[in-house]
Amino acid sequence: MIKKISITLEFGRIYTGLLLIFFYMMFFLSVLASCLIFIIALTEDSRLFLVFLLCCIIAICFAVVIIINHKNCLRVKEWLNDAVKLKAYAKKLDESKVYSGIIPLKATKIIVTFIYNGQHVSKMSGKQDKAISRFNGYSPALEKYVDREFDIMYSPKYDQVMILKSNN
Repeated sequence: MIKKISITLEFGRIYTGLLLIFFYMMFFLSVLASCLIFIIALTEDSRLFLVFLLCCIIAICFAVVIIINHKNCLRVKEWLNDAVKLKAYAKKLDESKVYSGIIPLKATKIIVTFIYNGQHVSKMSGKQDKAISRFNGYSPALEKYVDREFDIMYSPKYDQVMILKSNN
């Protein structure tokens, strides 16, 4: 079921399928490149040491993304144990620019409204218990859900909303 989850309001995007395979491939390729360049730098050209460091940094970045995604997937699996499928509607709360490295991306913060047990429930994107940064809850991936109806999985036990991938 986790492969059907596109985004959670708390964590943002969940990486599965081809994109996750790409992250693993890039991690292993950067580790392999680091090893090869290190061997060449030791035996032939010490100027390649900076390229080795760059490959190590790239490998670490991919490893961090993979580890965080894995932890988030474990939490989402836990949330799915009692989740119910519902229809929801999202409105844009705010828009900001967030930076992916040096590239500015337009990011959106939304509020999702749905009916659970006859009650109207509204949940805002981002971590609800603590505002870890001023960009808490902003994601470029949330824009496509603004002002439209979509399917969610709602876990009443954990009070978490997971947006399902759309079929279109």
